[in-house]
Amino acid sequence: MQKKFKGILIHSKVFKDNDLLIKFLSDTDEVFSGIVYGGLSKNNKNIMQLGFFLNLDVTYIGNRPPSIKAELSKPYLSSVINDKYKLSCLLSVVSLINASVIEGQKINQIYKISKEFLEIMISKKKMVKFLLYLLI
Repeated sequence: MQKKFKGILIHSKVFKDNDLLIKFLSDTDEVFSGIVYGGLSKNNKNIMQLGFFLNLDVTYIGNRPPSIKAELSKPYLSSVINDKYKLSCLLSVVSLINASVIEGQKINQIYKISKEFLEIMISKKKMVKFLLYLLI
């Protein structure tokens, strides 16, 4: 059985030589995990980074863990990588989601809220003022 999701990559871990175990927050507000075969290859290494938005093709075969193929989707995070404050904020949001949501648990609107926050963060030029505005 094959399903398609949009999601945010929230955890990745090296598995065997060239494969990755990943965990992602899907657009259905659930956290899923699976194996990306060839995830550390030259073509996929830049795609599988924390916080990236991905289009995911998840294939379920019997009792094995799901096999995942991924490609980048919008919003692209190229402007975040060069700004240390935005990058720190992105990694903090992703690690909070990873630590607080259990796999299979569904939290209403968490994907939508996370995506909106990250889109605003990407578009803002003065990040410190934006964060202070959110806190007040």
